[in-house]
Amino acid sequence: MKRFLWSTDKPRGESKRRKEAGRRRRPPRVPETNQQVMEMMISEWKDDLFRIGEEVWSMTFEYDDINFKTANAEDGQAIFLKYVDLLNSFTESTHIQISTVITPINTERFKKDYRFDEGHLPEGPQRLLAREFNDLIDYSIGLKENTLVRRRYVTLSQEAENYEEAVIIFRNLAQKMEEKFKDLGTSIRPVTAQERFEVLHDLFNARTLESKGIEDIQAAAGEKDQTVYDLLAPVEMLDLRHDDYIELRDEEGKSTRFIRSMYVDPDLPKAISAKFFNSLTTIEDIHMITTINITPCETTKILKKLMKKKSGLETERFDKMKSLARQGIEYRQIQDERLESAIDDIEQLMDDIKELDQKIFQENILVTLVADDYRELEEQTSKVINTAGEQLVKIRPLKWQQLEGIQNSLPLGHNTFQIQHTETSEATAVHVPFSAKDFLHEKSIFYGTNMVSRNPIFLDRSRLINGNGCILATSGSGKSFQVKTIAEEILLRYPQDNVIFIDFQREYGMLVEEFGGQTITIANSTDSHINPLDLSADYSLSEDGGDTPIKAKTEYMQGWVESIIDEGPLGPVEKTLIDRCVRNIFFDYEASGFRDRSLQPGLRQFQAELENQEEPEAHRLAKSLERFVSGSLDLFAHETNVDIHNRVVNFDVSGLPSSIQTAGYLVILDHIMNRLIENRRKGIATHVFVDEFHILLANPSGADYVAKLVKIGRKYNAFITVITQNISDVYDKEAGRKILGNAEFAMILRQKATDREMIQQIYDISDSEARFFSGDARQGQGIIVYGSDKIPFSNPVPRNTRIYHLNNTDRLQTSR
Repeated sequence: MKRFLWSTDKPRGESKRRKEAGRRRRPPRVPETNQQVMEMMISEWKDDLFRIGEEVWSMTFEYDDINFKTANAEDGQAIFLKYVDLLNSFTESTHIQISTVITPINTERFKKDYRFDEGHLPEGPQRLLAREFNDLIDYSIGLKENTLVRRRYVTLSQEAENYEEAVIIFRNLAQKMEEKFKDLGTSIRPVTAQERFEVLHDLFNARTLESKGIEDIQAAAGEKDQTVYDLLAPVEMLDLRHDDYIELRDEEGKSTRFIRSMYVDPDLPKAISAKFFNSLTTIEDIHMITTINITPCETTKILKKLMKKKSGLETERFDKMKSLARQGIEYRQIQDERLESAIDDIEQLMDDIKELDQKIFQENILVTLVADDYRELEEQTSKVINTAGEQLVKIRPLKWQQLEGIQNSLPLGHNTFQIQHTETSEATAVHVPFSAKDFLHEKSIFYGTNMVSRNPIFLDRSRLINGNGCILATSGSGKSFQVKTIAEEILLRYPQDNVIFIDFQREYGMLVEEFGGQTITIANSTDSHINPLDLSADYSLSEDGGDTPIKAKTEYMQGWVESIIDEGPLGPVEKTLIDRCVRNIFFDYEASGFRDRSLQPGLRQFQAELENQEEPEAHRLAKSLERFVSGSLDLFAHETNVDIHNRVVNFDVSGLPSSIQTAGYLVILDHIMNRLIENRRKGIATHVFVDEFHILLANPSGADYVAKLVKIGRKYNAFITVITQNISDVYDKEAGRKILGNAEFAMILRQKATDREMIQQIYDISDSEARFFSGDARQGQGIIVYGSDKIPFSNPVPRNTRIYHLNNTDRLQTSR
């Protein structure tokens, strides 16, 4: 059978006479040029709407994936039912097209959005670290010339008499889509005309629009005095002489691209599962488009057709029975299994419609492959066929319908393909178009590789409702290694940001030294002092800033006194006395507008004020504070002489006696609070890492103070990360659960079996997800909680790197 050989022999500017935007016309039935092939795909466009037929318009949305592959049975069922609800929400007037488009992008160009800029760093240790981080990023992204990027689209198409009517229709559809996908736990956005042009162009052209430097194809067409169709069409010859693929050849006859469109045999296995479509859309290393075309049907019409078809099959069975009876044979002895199965299927379908209130859809599944040579095309074809075959599904190349297959595969909304499969809502929804969510936030922090999708993880915590986080791990699971790696990336990525550590075991000294930072040792044996009563005019512990500095400091001092005297929770009388004394000693300083630093009170004034009170409880409190004011533990009874003059600061608290560890932590956090106030004034973000934070939960008031500080961190442009390996100590305290529960970010490394259940409960982690931080999990492996998403990750670092040498605290460790 002879086919057309289309080429671009006509001059490129010849089609200029066809001014595309705003003009309605019927596309040519038989295209003669590559430009006319493009016109088959798109008739007209305006804003985000495409006209793809005489009175058919379409709009495309891109949606974020959902972690369906790792969901447990209950969560997976919930996703499935919500997807069924989404499909059922459409009427027969709307065609639904769901496409997974995997396209190549130049790897070096792709990496630019994620690599560290070594050139802007000073020569020496920091540039070396950036280079090593870039090596890790390069390895995770891959070293091939092109990187395949997966995008997921939903295209809706519907009839409308004109553009104005289409705008109203698709505005309502867009609102519904946003609500339904939000209910699914993900987001969706309209795709621009330029983005849809890119998908069409990059399928038929060896060079992408981006590589051609065309950011706006409509503007570029105007500048070149050409049409959009001219720029969309390949310059190569479009050869359709082959029955099951399209070939592009240059002027010298050399092949430049091969495209093959295939379809899924509608005779699907009865027991097909969601694994089939999931596996099809996650095949690695293939430039491909996988599309499901779904059309809702009018139920009454379908029932009539089914009844008619059933009647025909029953007539066929009756004829067979009569024929066999004449031979003296009973039909049931040699009944036609194919015929009986067909009748059973129709009866089941009719029951589903009538009894289970199922809607009916017609669907087809198309797969379009793109390769640089024929051998690669054949290898890709075999890979796809074998993947489907594992689920007993047959995929076949289209014969002499390649262009139509491509047309129906692209996220444009076309629905002309005749091979259809009639299914109920639930049978249609079994091809759940979700797999594993990837996170590729540009210019952010690299967290390793997603263990499900095998893609790199780049996360920006500033995109969350609050940037607070926690890192939970058992000893030896790589906890401090990961903390230091994150901190180093922050310092390299964001040159203005500050990083502060509260270091319980002297783990961060080498890192701080590497970045020219400052270590402040808080212990009896040093001369570094912080006054717990330091106060500035902007000091506040409320989210809305409604409290006064004195009120906030009073609340803090109640927790601090409770922690340092270590006699259990303070009673109402003691709290009242502290409230009164704090207000009294701050009277003059407050009157100066907190500007006259000579009036700043200290712990000695506070103790003296307690002694001046009449109540015996005040004298008892004053006596309890004596050893911390004039006794052996007087390190908090001096004026603050700590001068934080560096963007990297480490508070070494390893020398604090255990009896005042909680009080020491609170003093440092309060001092950091004043730093946050100053940094916010300067527009600087501050990252605070609090190691062994369970120590702060030793008394209720101190725990409440920390919980409030964590809660208001966002207000001060702060990202507070608490770190602990004692999860049970945290879980047992209400404030601890509150802190963890309010953290939008969590990195969970290997856990003991006794702790896993607690963590799963706090972060709603399924058993299938929890296996990534079970007892046999490797170092640097676990789950990242990012908002409502759970990301299995692995972040190994080679031993022969400076990163490893700097961050490895276990000198006996032999591997990571």
